[in-house]
Parts: sequence; C-alpha cells; structure tokens
Amino acid sequence: MSSMNYFTQLNCSTAREICLSIVAIVSVCCSTSMAEETVYTPMKYEVVKAKTMEWVENQKTDSKVVESIEKKWGNDSRSPEELLELVVETFQQVDLDTKRFVERCVYQRSPFIPQGNALLEREEMGEFYRANMGLFYGCYLSRRKLYDDALVVFKKTDVKQVIDPSLYFFYLAICQQKLFLKKESIETLEQLLENTEQVPESYLNVARLMKYEIAKIKEKSIGEISHKMGDSRRRLDLGHGGPKAQTIQKEIIALLDELIKKKEEQSKSSSSSSGSGGKLSGNSKPAEESRIKGRVAPGNVDEKKLIKQGGWGGLPPKEEAKAKSMINRQFPAHYRQAVEKYFRKLATRKAATKKNEN
Repeated sequence: MSSMNYFTQLNCSTAREICLSIVAIVSVCCSTSMAEETVYTPMKYEVVKAKTMEWVENQKTDSKVVESIEKKWGNDSRSPEELLELVVETFQQVDLDTKRFVERCVYQRSPFIPQGNALLEREEMGEFYRANMGLFYGCYLSRRKLYDDALVVFKKTDVKQVIDPSLYFFYLAICQQKLFLKKESIETLEQLLENTEQVPESYLNVARLMKYEIAKIKEKSIGEISHKMGDSRRRLDLGHGGPKAQTIQKEIIALLDELIKKKEEQSKSSSSSSGSGGKLSGNSKPAEESRIKGRVAPGNVDEKKLIKQGGWGGLPPKEEAKAKSMINRQFPAHYRQAVEKYFRKLATRKAATKKNEN
C-alpha cells in the first residue's frame, strides 16, 4: 500500500469518526432539549375516572355512596373543565370537610373568604385530590381578585396532577399579570400557548392579548404606574389597606416623581439648546419686524391684560376643576391628595428657580 493511499484512508476514517461524534452530540442535545420542554395535555376521561374511583375506595366509602358516584360517571363526553367539576363534586360527596368548603366557595361576593389551605395540606388525601382541589381553590380566589392568595395556592399545586392544565396556566397568568410580575406572566402565557394541548379557543385569544399587552409595557413607564394604581385600588376595595398596599402607593408616587423630573430635564435641555444653538433666520434686524404701516411699535404692553393663569399646577381654573373631578371619579381620595402635594411641590420648585434666575 502506498503512503498516499494509507493517508487517504486514514483521513477518511478520521472524518467518518468526527461526523459520527457530531451526530451523537447533536442527538443528545436535541433529546435533552425535547426533554426539558414538557407538553401538557388534559387527562382523558378513563384516567380521571380511574384516579377518582381509586381515591373513593381509599377513603373507605360506603358502598351505597360508591354506587351513587358511579352512576354520575356514565357520560364520557365532558370537557376537561366539566370533568374537574365532576371530580370536585365527588370529593365533597365523600368527604364532609370538602363539602363544607366547596359550599362556602359558591358565594362570589361574600365578605367571608373560605380558607382552604388546611384542606390542601392533608397528606392522607393524596396527590390527585390536593392538586385538583388546589386548582379549584386557586381559580376561586382569582375570581374574587385575591391574586396574592391564589398565587400561593397555584405554586403549591402540582400541574402534572391536574385534570385541566390549560385552566391552571390561564388563571396563573392572570394572577401574575395583575400583580405585574411581567417575566413570570410571559413565561406562563408561552407555556399555555406553545406547550399546552387542547386549550379552549377563548383562552387562546385572551392569552395572546394578555401577552401582547404586558410585553409592550416598559419598566418605570406610565403603563407600569397604571398597573400599580389598579392593584392599589383593588386592594383598597377588598379592605386590604395594609403594608403591601402602602408600599405600592409609595412606589406609584416615586415613579410619578421620577417621570416628571425626566420631562422637566428634557424640557430644560430642549429650551437651552434651541435658545443658544440656532441662528436667526430671515431678517437680521428683528426690530424692523415691529414696524406697522411705516411706524415703529413703541413696545409697551397693557399690564391690565396680564393675569395669573391658574393655581393648581399652573392650570386655568376650568382645567383645574376638570382634572380634580376626573381624579375624584377614577381614583381613591389619597391619590388626589398625592397629586395636589406633588403640584404644590412643583410650584415651590418653579418659584425657587425663578428666584435664583433673578
């Protein structure tokens, strides 16, 4: 064998080994990536029924109650959400504490908020029970606008055990968006839109809008302030005016102050650059512009016509009244006080600036 043929074969063999190694690495990476992307599907009727009846038997349920439950499971054409309702109905038919709890959750506007955390921590009830009762309770709290409490429940709920994953991700995203957890909300919505099967069309449409809305909101913007104002108003409507609500209110004032300072700086920068940087265009003798029909304007001004416009942030009286009316209608009383405080602060700044200039 010539040296040329030997090296040719050696090179081909080496190249083949390298190619095989590359293919192996790529396949491992792909399989790892696929493993990380879990696709969630709703439980099938047969699986839900089997898990439910197994739970019923583990609770040592009376035979007559078991017969009654089995009759209700005759229809296998239910949607995942309807299956969840049937499972919760079965839970409360077997367990008295669950029945009492579910009955309290019927009232959406009651001042009484049923506490289900103790119920969800019962180890003897099993994973299937705790996950789906957690989903039921988290959705209930979300509808009551108790997003903080619902978020705690959802975080403890095993999504792999729930009957309807789309319901879980949809309400979880609502809680995250209402609390302005932007990153978490987008991740949950992507999970719902891209890695969850058999999602109702209504959920898909709303989820797309939610993702678009929260993605376009920039940090420390009017959009973020609006979200925080809505969250603060919600807490006050619920009677939750504690430390959390007060912290949010302080954040709102700080953000407003920061935004207005930026606008003031931009305005000063714009006026200074326009006043010093540009050359006068047109006539180089501006005094000549005051001539009317051959005469020179004397330059006198009737001081009686100069009146002080407005007192509340420099607004004219009518605009001031309109602004106060809008704030009183749309926001709680302390917002009006905060805005008035800000404009008083702004007026003081302007007076100090004017004094320094003189």
